[in-house]
Amino acid sequence: MYIWELNRIVTMYLDYAEDQAHRHKPMHMADWVQKLDAFLQFNERNILTHAGTVSHELAQEHAHRQFENYDAQRRQLEAQQPTSNFDHAVEQVKRLQQEVVKKVLPPQTKPSRKPRRAKKGGRKNA
Repeated sequence: MYIWELNRIVTMYLDYAEDQAHRHKPMHMADWVQKLDAFLQFNERNILTHAGTVSHELAQEHAHRQFENYDAQRRQLEAQQPTSNFDHAVEQVKRLQQEVVKKVLPPQTKPSRKPRRAKKGGRKNA
């Protein structure tokens, strides 16, 4: 069973339990066990009838191995992509700010000619 399937079954069952509560129907734990079994059968799901065959220690070892594999893959991906999504977003905002500044502020133009200077002696009026 995939996690999304488990999520759907749990959500359906919790909706059923919420409906029972809204109708003020008293339920005891033994009632819930029977209702859960009937609910799973109705949804054509298997019912666990025993505690299983895997010991706690074996389950923990398996979980730790799986996490180590996941962690190694995660670190490898991080090494290939050194920046986070946040860093990419910051860079994009900076680029957008620069584009806005370029559009809003006209470029500084250099004068084509130098302004004329007045001569030292100036003109003499006769």
